[in-house]
Formats: sequence, C-alpha cells, structure tokens
Amino acid sequence: MGLALITDPHLLILGLVGALIGWGYSAPPLKLNSRGLGEPDVALGFALVPCGLVMVAGSGFDLRALLLGLSSGLLVANLLFINQFPDRRADAATGKRHWVG
Repeated sequence: MGLALITDPHLLILGLVGALIGWGYSAPPLKLNSRGLGEPDVALGFALVPCGLVMVAGSGFDLRALLLGLSSGLLVANLLFINQFPDRRADAATGKRHWVG
C-alpha cells in the first residue's frame, strides 16, 4: 500500500485485481481451477506483473506491458497444464475440471 501512495494510487487497484485473481483460482465460491478456468486465470495473473512494474516506474498503466506480460503468463499456464496430466483421474474423481479432462 505504501508503494501505491508513493508512486501511483492505481497500483492499489491493480494489486486488488491480482489478489482477486489469485484468490479466485481455488477459493469458493469461484474455484476457477475446478471449472476449467484455472489456466486463463493464472495467465492473466502473471500477465499483470509487468503492469505493476511499469506503474511503479512512474509510467501509469500501459497496455503494452500487459501484452508483454502475457508471454510469461501463457508460459506459466502451460506449465500448469502439463502438470495436470498425472492427476487427471484423481481430479476427475473429485469433480475438478480442467483442460486435460
């Protein structure tokens, strides 16, 4: 919060959005990872990191930073996707849906 006061107050909003994305991944009632939306959730969460860095640097929100951050977000989402293959039967038995099925 202190960094938001020093640099850009909108950084606090971005942080809250990031916290909501992180919380919504597995916490009820959203539980996005159980609804097949975990991978996009993770990709968006990691894509917001460069946006925060640009805001701290004093440039405000920049859509280009979000687009650049999307590459790392997609990488992490794909690592998550690959990691789901060994657990697909156990996840299906508990009702957890994701892209592996």
